[in-house]
Amino acid sequence: MFVLGIGEAGKNIASLVPQISNLKAICVDTDGVVPKKKTHEDYEKCGPSVFKKLKLPKDKDVTVVLSGAGKVSAITLSLLEKIKDRNITVVFIDPDPFMLSKTQKMQNKVVFNVLQQYARSGLFEAMYIFSNKSVEDIVGASSISNMYEKINSTVANFIASLYWFENIDPIIGSTHEPKDISRIRTVALCEVYDEKEQMFYDLENTTEASFYYSVSEDFIENEENFLTRIKERVILHKEREIDCSFGVWQNESDHSFVYSIKYTHFIQQQDLQ
Repeated sequence: MFVLGIGEAGKNIASLVPQISNLKAICVDTDGVVPKKKTHEDYEKCGPSVFKKLKLPKDKDVTVVLSGAGKVSAITLSLLEKIKDRNITVVFIDPDPFMLSKTQKMQNKVVFNVLQQYARSGLFEAMYIFSNKSVEDIVGASSISNMYEKINSTVANFIASLYWFENIDPIIGSTHEPKDISRIRTVALCEVYDEKEQMFYDLENTTEASFYYSVSEDFIENEENFLTRIKERVILHKEREIDCSFGVWQNESDHSFVYSIKYTHFIQQQDLQ
């Protein structure tokens, strides 16, 4: 797999992934292969010529990272059309509407809605949605200079972690097998023994969930109630009529945490306020 970052937000996140994994990143922005244009429409027209300049790896799997607010995001659909024979996962960064102009809000809404329709139709393996505002609330207060650095690092860590989970067998449990229509997704970060979930996006109408436990060797050897607590969490979700599964992986650190992936087939709406 490789990561394709489109626009400034996509570039900033994608460029972090090789620093924490063995994945390669290709970035598409105006400081590289994309000529500077004035409008969203102008960038849309230059998509095919930009693709010819790219030297993409031959990997079948690709994760595309972008935000819809930037003008460069207009080339996204034409680039995706050129790689539609690959297994595409989209990571969409939904910006804080408070930070956007009226034009940027409308651009973002258009890209957001079109990508969701593409995901529902099966053109993408999945579309993960991250809200800048939600992630900012999770990582905590920070200065203007490092706010986006923290947000970008959080998203990059998830991309690298998900790849790790999906390519190593868990010591117990399994990776989730979602329904074919459940392609619109987000992620929550949890503590192992805390039911509170810190959502990276407020996904509406969740129909499925999977818990990816990344735990230390010490935790596995000494926590006697671990499996019982996992069962309680899974049962609680099933009682809410949410199809649920879990897997446990041993990491090489002293820290244990949980990613909870939420799935739906319902189109998400944006609050443009």
